[in-house]
Amino acid sequence: MKKHYLFILLCIFTLFINCRGDESATVSDPGSTAVKTGKLTGKVMSQNGTKPIGGASVFTFDEKYKIYYTTSDAEGNFSLEAPVGNHTIHIQTGNGSNFRTEISAQVKDNETLALDASQTKLNQVANCLCKRNLRSN
Repeated sequence: MKKHYLFILLCIFTLFINCRGDESATVSDPGSTAVKTGKLTGKVMSQNGTKPIGGASVFTFDEKYKIYYTTSDAEGNFSLEAPVGNHTIHIQTGNGSNFRTEISAQVKDNETLALDASQTKLNQVANCLCKRNLRSN
């Protein structure tokens, strides 16, 4: 029976803490404005341009380092909503240690910028040791 009382008290305590509310969240700031955004679209392709790359990460940051992120679909297509301005767009697979590309793009308010396939090709940035070892034998 004592366990039930402790459980009920814990539930009530949790309810009070969660319902307390944050007063700063309810006060509107007349000087704040919504972030203006545009879209970037494209197709992530392999370095030789013959194979679409699904599951690639496509992202950028705003001036406060907030990340804007999407992934390419199975056919390599992506659509990224990004803040207005000139940004570096990062495209990579995994953690980017093997394949990645960085491009600069000017994002305009409520506009969609279609990136060319030549811009969205993934570059191989790591050297494959296996190829080097085969050549030396």
